[in-house]
Amino acid sequence: IGKSGFETAHPGWLMLVSHIPTTGLGSVPHQKVVVKRPFIKVYPPSGSSAGTHKVGRLAVANELSKQYKEANVLYWANSLLDLTYAFINRCVMAS
Repeated sequence: IGKSGFETAHPGWLMLVSHIPTTGLGSVPHQKVVVKRPFIKVYPPSGSSAGTHKVGRLAVANELSKQYKEANVLYWANSLLDLTYAFINRCVMAS
């Protein structure tokens, strides 16, 4: 699908095993999603860092750690957004 400054994205599918929600993400078996993977830029040993590079993968432990941190940040960002909308709705209802 694409590549950004530090992640690649490709099509994938989601299948939850333990808790399956009735609606939303994960409620459909083999739901289509976009899978993101962090990468590092690998430059040729004799070349400069400004030239072309290859996409290299992080060690599994490092990749999982980065993905866990991103998922945690997204979880909290979603919670804060929900709180913001709830506050705005209460203010609108009170006015």
